Amino acid sequence: MNNADPFISTPRAARAALAVTALAVLSACAGLPAAQSVEVDNQKVAQIERTARDRGVQVMWLNYPTRVVTAAAPRQDTSAPASTAPSK
Repeated sequence: MNNADPFISTPRAARAALAVTALAVLSACAGLPAAQSVEVDNQKVAQIERTARDRGVQVMWLNYPTRVVTAAAPRQDTSAPASTAPSK
């Protein structure tokens, strides 16, 4: 008697099931909004260039130092009243 799983009967079917599962997991992450961006770290660039200039060294950048910037959530205006109903 064969104790194999009736739904996955061949190695090819097992690989296909694994591929479908992996694609489903990866596609769940693909829909998330990108709240972060990468930009040049200008403060670090200025500090390194200032130090190099003080020591008489010339800096030639191949790759600028970067930093990850997280986008801030939009601020809600709290100065306006929450409702426009007339007060009694």
